Amino acid sequence: MIQASSDMYSIKRDTSKNRVIILFDGARDYNVDVFFQEFMEAANFAKCARPHFDALVDHSRTNILPQERTKHSEAMALWCLENGLRRSANIVSSAVMRMQLKRVTDSNPHFAYFQSREDAEAWLDAEAGLPKSA
Repeated sequence: MIQASSDMYSIKRDTSKNRVIILFDGARDYNVDVFFQEFMEAANFAKCARPHFDALVDHSRTNILPQERTKHSEAMALWCLENGLRRSANIVSSAVMRMQLKRVTDSNPHFAYFQSREDAEAWLDAEAGLPKSA
């Protein structure tokens, strides 16, 4: 189920796994306030009756995080940690993007980085004790 969408991103929620799924389409020229509000709503909905949620964030179409988005990303990571994030699996396609995200999250162990969606989902599912997907 799509919670929110624009030309540059989509936000989905999977309540069966207490998960928010974000797909960035490369460009980061979106309204930050609208995105953050949509993400917070999806995260709160994904938590359901539980006090936590996981995130699957696909950055694979983005090679670099624009400098003007760094503060936004830091604020979002902090909000996540303060509001029940257990784990965030981030899919990245470049070493530069991985390095930037690690810097933004201060190398917090709640955030992990993968080159494929399959590996990211497998890590989240294993950590949550969910059965392997077929």
